[in-house]
Amino acid sequence: MRIRAVVSALESFAPSALQEGWDNTGFQVGSLGAECTGVLVCLDVSEAVISEAVERGCNLVVSHHPLIFKGLKRIAGTSVVERTVAAAIRAGVSVYSTHTSLDSTEGGISYEMARMLGLRPAGVLAGKEGLDVRVTAYVPRELSEDVELALLDSGAESALTTDVSAARVVRAVAAGDLPEWSAEHEALRAVSVDVRRWEVRNAVDALNGLGLGRRLRVEISALENQSGVYGLGVVARPAEGEELTMSEFAEHVKRVFGVKRLRISSGVSPDSPVRTVALCGGSGGEFIGRAVGCGADVYVTADIRYHDFADYSGSICLMDVGHFESEICAKDIFYRVLTKKIPNFAVYKSELEKNPVNYL
Repeated sequence: MRIRAVVSALESFAPSALQEGWDNTGFQVGSLGAECTGVLVCLDVSEAVISEAVERGCNLVVSHHPLIFKGLKRIAGTSVVERTVAAAIRAGVSVYSTHTSLDSTEGGISYEMARMLGLRPAGVLAGKEGLDVRVTAYVPRELSEDVELALLDSGAESALTTDVSAARVVRAVAAGDLPEWSAEHEALRAVSVDVRRWEVRNAVDALNGLGLGRRLRVEISALENQSGVYGLGVVARPAEGEELTMSEFAEHVKRVFGVKRLRISSGVSPDSPVRTVALCGGSGGEFIGRAVGCGADVYVTADIRYHDFADYSGSICLMDVGHFESEICAKDIFYRVLTKKIPNFAVYKSELEKNPVNYL
C-alpha cells in the first residue's frame, strides 16, 4: 500500500479543505508514492517520535500538530523543527499532519472530548461556512438517467431531477460556449446534487466521464451551510437523568483528562446544575462569547487568558484542561479511522510523547 492511500483514508475523514487559512495541514515530509510499511500516530512530531517510528518499522508518522508550521528558510539543525525534519529525511520517514481539519470535521477533536465525557453533541460551536455546493447538470431528457446515476456513483447522497426550458439553461450558463440545444426541439432536464466543497471534483469528473461534450452543461453554485456538523468546537448535553452538579462535573473532567489541577472560574456555585456544555480542543479562548451565546453552563477548552476568566465571571464557568490534555485524544481518532478504513495494517500510537508543560 502506498502512503498516498493512507493519506486519502485520513482525508476522507478530515478533508484538508476544512483547515483554517492560517494552518498548514497536509503532507510535510517524504514521498506520497512510497510503499507504506506502517503508521505511527502522535500529537506532536519530535526526533524521539521519528526514532520510535523507525524502531517499530513505520515509515509514516501522522500527527495532529503540523511539524512545519511556519516557512523554513534552512534545515541546519538550529531548531527543534529543523532537527526533526532532518531526522525524518535521514530515516526515510514521511510526515503527514491534519490539524484544524481534524478540529473542524464531524467526529474530530471536540466531538471526541464530548464522547470521553459521556456527552451527546447537539451542534457546532463555530460553524464552518462555504462548504455546501450544488452541482447541476443540464442535459437532454433522454440522458438524464445516465447523468443521475453517474452523480450518485460519484458519492452524492441523492439527486433531484426537474424539467427545464432551454432558454433557462442558456441564461444559467451564459458564460462560455452556448450548448448544442434548440429551444424548439430539445426537451431538457436539470439533475442537481448537493455536495461538500471537496466533493465537487468527484462529481465533475463523473460527468465528464460520460463523454457528452456540448450536450452537457454544468452549473456550480454555493449554498448556505446546511450540514451543521463542521466547524470548531461543539455544544453537547448529558443524557437525560445523568446531569451533574458543577463540582461533580469538574471532578469528572479532571478524571477523564488526567489532570490533577483544573483552572476554573471562581465564584461558581458548586451545586449549580450542568445541562449544556461547550467544548473546544486546543486554544479555544476566542469562542467564549459563542459558548455564552448558546447558553452553555460550562466551557471546556485550553489556553484561557486571565482576563477571559475575569471578563466572563458570572456569565459562564470556564474550565481550562490544558492544550496537551485536550488534544492527545487525536491519537485515538487516527487509530480508529485508519484501522477501520485499512484493516490488518500496522498502526501504532506513539508511547514516547510527553506534555511539554510540567505542573509542580
